[in-house]
Amino acid sequence: MIRPMVKLKQTLLTLILASSIVIWGCVTSDTATVKPAEAGGEPTVAEGLPPQSGGYYAYLVFQIQRSQGDLDRARDALEEAINKDPASGFLKRELALLLIQQARHDEALEVVEALLGSRPDDVEALIIYGRINQGMKRLALAKEAYRKVIDLDETRQDIYLLLGGLHMEAGESEAAFEVYTRLTARFPNSFAGQFYLGKLQAEQGNEEAAEKSFLRALEIKHGLEQPRFELIDLYERTGKREKIAPQFEALLENNPKDIRAAMQYGLHLHDQGRMNDAGKLFKALGHRSGEDNAVFRFLIRDFLEKKRYAEAAVVLEGMLVGSAAPSDIHYLLAVALEGQKRLDLALEHFARVKPGERFYSDAAVHIAFIYQEQGRVDEGIAFLTQVIRHLPENAEFRLFLGTFYEESKAYEKAVAALKAGLVVEPDNAKIHFRLGVVYDKWEHKDQSIQSMKEVLRIDPKHANALNYLGYTYADLGQSLDEAEDLIKRALTLMPHDGYITDSLGWVYFKRGKFEKALEYLRKAAEMVPNDPVILEHLGDAYGKLGAPEKALDVYRRSLKNKKGGTADLEKKIHDLSGSAP
Repeated sequence: MIRPMVKLKQTLLTLILASSIVIWGCVTSDTATVKPAEAGGEPTVAEGLPPQSGGYYAYLVFQIQRSQGDLDRARDALEEAINKDPASGFLKRELALLLIQQARHDEALEVVEALLGSRPDDVEALIIYGRINQGMKRLALAKEAYRKVIDLDETRQDIYLLLGGLHMEAGESEAAFEVYTRLTARFPNSFAGQFYLGKLQAEQGNEEAAEKSFLRALEIKHGLEQPRFELIDLYERTGKREKIAPQFEALLENNPKDIRAAMQYGLHLHDQGRMNDAGKLFKALGHRSGEDNAVFRFLIRDFLEKKRYAEAAVVLEGMLVGSAAPSDIHYLLAVALEGQKRLDLALEHFARVKPGERFYSDAAVHIAFIYQEQGRVDEGIAFLTQVIRHLPENAEFRLFLGTFYEESKAYEKAVAALKAGLVVEPDNAKIHFRLGVVYDKWEHKDQSIQSMKEVLRIDPKHANALNYLGYTYADLGQSLDEAEDLIKRALTLMPHDGYITDSLGWVYFKRGKFEKALEYLRKAAEMVPNDPVILEHLGDAYGKLGAPEKALDVYRRSLKNKKGGTADLEKKIHDLSGSAP
């Protein structure tokens, strides 16, 4: 029963060998191509090895194993083929590519370097060498390899583009310009070559040449938009505004749904005083925005996120006229106005976003922050109370309400609002933290400590809670070992925070380690130079170390920055100077 299996295996191998004679010329790697011998290239394995040779058979096994995904066996077979035909550069390039596929880049590099040692002008090996180094971020070596490729073979358009791109990414404008100049001289119909040459010419201030390059790129690929936008920017910079409108019109003719072109053309027309024409474009965008969220995504990405608030406001005000979703536009317009610090007008538009609409919650947050920024605490409290009625399950608004009560020193109401938020979200660390702060201000230290412990139960890496609890212990002069541990953990999480650094210094001060306290308190004062508490702590440390003049200096700086509660500090200054501050 064994014999038929052997016979079947032999039959299959015979078929594979026979069929390989037909397909051999098609077998190449992903990135390396093999020239036929009559075209001046290196002989292929089929030409170098007779079909009955061991190398030929090993190469076939390599191809089969690679196609089946068994890369280790494929490599073994390929190495056997190389042993049979050690002079074959093709096989060695295949080995390098296989090693790259296996992410064994160092070994692939060794193979290619050895090959280039004997064949320094092997173009395909140079390309593989360049790609390996590029992947390993050894860009100087990659660029050197690619430059040698185009010196040896001017037909490699892809390598011009690779090399030019590397130079541009590195900010090497002159080198990139030379590459793209060579590329366009050899391949005048290269769109990428003409386009990037135009960008470099524009950077160099050669506007006339840049215009020609961009127009040539458009001749090659008329429908692509980027050269037209580059031309528009070029005409804008050079004051050739009469040439701008035709480019926008061509963009919209090619693609009537081009949001970028419609918005920028509308802004151009607006700047030119052609309000009616601009209005038509904006109105159409407003109508379209009701069913196409891409309009809003573009506005957010290209205008609001880039802080182009004034332009965004112009577009959005125009869109309101034809909008099928006015609430959304009111919200985005309000964001733009807020960015311009036109807060009263921003409030008007935020207020037009009604409960149940998409951006109601976001608009409410903005309104609360504006009221807070303007010190309109009572209005903020009234507004948030109304929002909570519409969004009773949103704990964040109860947090905001608690913060407003805290600012007005209505601590009992603040606690009530925050506890109501915890009914909705019992494990909301932000609310527990704020509750701890309010208790501290209300002189309920035990409740403050418990709240901060609750924060750390929920989030053991909450740096501010670690610091707050540690500093509270230090200030009370209790649990100083635990205080030091808490603050050190906080400092590990936020090593450059001046307030946490001050807390650690204050723990050392409370433990009587004044030299060590001074080290951290100095550092904290460097990080936060004008904080009155940090400065007062630093003055206390100087005082303990017998440096009254330095203590007096920082006390006076502290007093200058302190608002209220200055009696103790004034007494320290008086005791040191003998006179009133």
